[in-house]
Amino acid sequence: MRPKVSIIVPIYNTEKYLPRCLDSLRNQTLNDLEILLVMDQCTSEESYRISEEYCKKDSRMMIWSENVRGASAVRNVGLRYAQGEYVGFVDSDDYVMPEMFAELYSFSSKKSLDIGVCGILRDNADRRPLQILLQYPKETTSLLNTARRDFMYKWVLSPQANSVCNKVYRRGFLTQHEIAFEETISMGEDAFFNANCFSVAHSAGSICQAYYVYFNRPGSMMYTINTADSLRDFKLRWEGLQQCAAYIPQGETLLAVSALRLIANAIFIFKIRSQPLEDACEFADHLVTVLGMKPYLEVALQPMVLSDFARVSNMSNVALEHFRSFAESAYKGKKKLLERQRYYSNVIEKKG
Repeated sequence: MRPKVSIIVPIYNTEKYLPRCLDSLRNQTLNDLEILLVMDQCTSEESYRISEEYCKKDSRMMIWSENVRGASAVRNVGLRYAQGEYVGFVDSDDYVMPEMFAELYSFSSKKSLDIGVCGILRDNADRRPLQILLQYPKETTSLLNTARRDFMYKWVLSPQANSVCNKVYRRGFLTQHEIAFEETISMGEDAFFNANCFSVAHSAGSICQAYYVYFNRPGSMMYTINTADSLRDFKLRWEGLQQCAAYIPQGETLLAVSALRLIANAIFIFKIRSQPLEDACEFADHLVTVLGMKPYLEVALQPMVLSDFARVSNMSNVALEHFRSFAESAYKGKKKLLERQRYYSNVIEKKG
């Protein structure tokens, strides 16, 4: 009998945090699990040893080791061997609340969802209480009563689409559409995977509780990405979004919002890596030119385009105002974008 959920854990050199992660999975209130510990080819001996110890203690845990490297390739190994009705992903330096997979499975299976989503907490490693990083309303969306464009606005371009680790995916859905991780992308692979998923999904839903805990530590993959690969990765993501847009008649409006999301993401990546704002805006402006985004930024500034997106994605009026201001500055080029970002950093963010 197949398990209800397969949890795929890519194992890299996280031995300091790995026991906490694996303990959190062993302590799930949902017992009908399989936990696939998939080794990166550069996994340290200590990480492998810890994984073996946990497999001896818990028969639901098993090690898979193939000659692959990188989070996407490792996750794809897990997808090939997973047997569960639903599939989830947990990074080995993070951890989860005990109820996470029981609640996500119950919610998703009862409503026959292709994808179920929960909120995310952040552990800043400073002994302060966990912070809510992302939280969503309890809701479901189905193509039976929602247009494909609105479905994609809500799930492809909203914060729900950023991570794979706060979700469960119906395995039959992934298999039917032959969805896997793009192994050539080193930055933004989660968003690329989710864009492919939500572009063909017929239903998705979120619960209001936050159960996944992102451990915010220096030295994680997010902080050590090679900037030289950034343009290539953004190009691949843009091409993926162009493929997504082909599923709807109003594809240019989807790409208009997508362009803004990618530009904002580029600036965010520079920010978390403590790079100068001037460099961030120069890179963002370069993206607009190289990827041919200018016509789509023009579309974004047309009446109702951003307002329609805000309505579907539950964006507040204040957030919409900031988003429209961002679109105008991105369209006008690096100088205006830099002016706007400096103002936003010095005035808006300090106001909270």
